[in-house]
Amino acid sequence: MSKYLKSASSAKVGRKFFQAREKLGLSIEEINSSTYINLIYIKAIETGDYTAFPSETFAKAYFKKYSDFLKINPVFPNIYGQDTTNSKIKKKIEKKINKTINENTYLFYFIIIVSSLALMGLFFRYI
Repeated sequence: MSKYLKSASSAKVGRKFFQAREKLGLSIEEINSSTYINLIYIKAIETGDYTAFPSETFAKAYFKKYSDFLKINPVFPNIYGQDTTNSKIKKKIEKKINKTINENTYLFYFIIIVSSLALMGLFFRYI
């Protein structure tokens, strides 16, 4: 995923995972062999950087699996739902584009109707 998925809260939650693992005296490799969670995903959760995950669903599933293994109950960080400035700008642009398309559609229909009426007038004039 190209989107930047790390925040202060995700780093704080990641630290809880790291501290719980350290308290149990386990290495990342030992977690991997016990849970079959990919090493990259373990590191991602512990650092709070979720860009390694292909989707939010994937991240939540491994977050839960890892937290259950460590017997901790952290809250999944709200990094996927963040509304960044770029997405606000994109939404404004999309809204303007949709408005323009609607205006152009009405203009197109108007031209078709006027042209049709003009053609009908010419047709009936010569009958």
